[in-house]
Amino acid sequence: MLHFSILFFNNLPHTALTYKLDGLYLWYLNCTGQYQIGWGMYLSPSSVNEQYVITVYNPDFPLTPYQHDTITHSRRLYLAESIRNAPETTRNALAKKFLLNERKRRNLSSQHRIVLTCFVWQLANSETGEREQHLTSWEAELEK
Repeated sequence: MLHFSILFFNNLPHTALTYKLDGLYLWYLNCTGQYQIGWGMYLSPSSVNEQYVITVYNPDFPLTPYQHDTITHSRRLYLAESIRNAPETTRNALAKKFLLNERKRRNLSSQHRIVLTCFVWQLANSETGEREQHLTSWEAELEK
């Protein structure tokens, strides 16, 4: 009963109540290996060290700072990774749907721009340790 109660609380949406209860049960999930943050869900992480960042800004107010959020939730990381690894023909459509969903989830106005960026670092020269960075971005189109 304890196990299923903990899983029930863990799967509730994050609210002020569940945030206060996290300390009571997250130790159990950490001990049993059921709680994963970020790339911890992989047994062998990718050697390209991917990082996915969502950027939100309003072009009408250029002095307002951009909001950058690194994706760390495992389900959202799976989705972002599947966008990057999708065939060229479907990649843009998947990214557009993902960003439109993010726009709704964040309650953004139509003036806000939202961009998904994938940063990838690869070892260019193993002898010198020199790395190169590849950047891929997708931007949601403005709603009309």
